[in-house]
Amino acid sequence: MRPDLSDRPFEATVVHDTDASPEVVFRAWAHRFDEWFAEPGAIWMKPEPGVPYFFETFHMGTRHPHYGRILAYEADQLLEMTWLNEAGTRGVETVLRVEIEPRGDGSRLRLTHAGFRDEKTSAEHGEAWEFLLRDRLDPLLARSPKGETMTTSVRQQEYEMLFDAFDVDHDGQIGQLDLDVLVQRWCVALQVPPGHPAWNQITHKANRLWQDLIGHFDEDGDKRVSKQEWVDSHEQPGFVEKAAAPWAIGVFDIGDPDGEGRVSLQRWMTCQTVTGWDQAESLKMFQQLDDDQDGYVQRDKFVAYIEEFYSTTENRWWSQQQA
Repeated sequence: MRPDLSDRPFEATVVHDTDASPEVVFRAWAHRFDEWFAEPGAIWMKPEPGVPYFFETFHMGTRHPHYGRILAYEADQLLEMTWLNEAGTRGVETVLRVEIEPRGDGSRLRLTHAGFRDEKTSAEHGEAWEFLLRDRLDPLLARSPKGETMTTSVRQQEYEMLFDAFDVDHDGQIGQLDLDVLVQRWCVALQVPPGHPAWNQITHKANRLWQDLIGHFDEDGDKRVSKQEWVDSHEQPGFVEKAAAPWAIGVFDIGDPDGEGRVSLQRWMTCQTVTGWDQAESLKMFQQLDDDQDGYVQRDKFVAYIEEFYSTTENRWWSQQQA
């Protein structure tokens, strides 16, 4: 529910142009806020409507807590939230709206901060926002790699494809049952029986993946993860290294139940088919990884690929399926 601002009609509006793309600007607000505004690490913010947030700033030896909740979210276009702190808004719940649109090769950001009791306070906030956008946000955007726009877009597409593969019942949510069903399908298709070391290993890694997901994102306690939550999870520190990458390698190990350190073409194609990947593209990927053409993909080669997958967007076979 939006706060009633009818008795607090004063607002500040700032229009700010930048050379950065809308995707990069939006990411600075939604995912990199503690790199230019909040105290690094002193933040909990999940860009999803209805979800509360908290962060701190540090000024002249004093910490300043900020509170609110997300009101609206449209990727690369809009972020709106309530905004409350003691020193700035005098304990009043205001509304901050950030709109981003393309402008030439860059972006135009329109910031509206509404709900102040008097013109003086709203004017002070307008001046503060002008300073912050110019002296804090712009340097961050200038440091962002030129290819970040494409990187963000490509990664999101790939993470969404992974989500669709894991959403076994196609209800738009991932639950633990989805992961359990997928693991069992792999094991049955590859003839890996319960209790086998490979079965135990992938089951353990699936549970770890699930616990990390709900640990970060199950705020309402429904034990379900949406597509946006899944995409956002990959931006959380440690999630890729501790959960996502070990999970992918664990899937590979199912296809190598005897621990030979390699997977045959037959087992590779079986696993990919069960997951739902296109067979032609799966074969193409196998051929790329089987560089000595002996009919096997070596485990160390696959591990190197997974590390590259999460660190670059070069040579992306999954994305090519969308072309």
